[in-house]
Amino acid sequence: MFTEDYTDYLRSEAWRQKRWAALKRAHFTCARCGVASTTRSRVELHVHHLTYDRLGDEFLNDLEVLCKACHENEHGRTFDE
Repeated sequence: MFTEDYTDYLRSEAWRQKRWAALKRAHFTCARCGVASTTRSRVELHVHHLTYDRLGDEFLNDLEVLCKACHENEHGRTFDE
């Protein structure tokens, strides 16, 4: 289970900016299955941490854009958002 600090971080402006940068770098496309979110086809995309070593000061290479299904598969659980 994640801590409150992690949850607070995911709600922060710093995370929103980093998340947006990761999505743009990935061209709004899932790195695993290739599904893309476009203006015509809205796919829920998540930004997955490949490592938590630099949490709060991540490099873009620490992040991977995944569709919800691929992210759930990676963690072996369902995300209720």
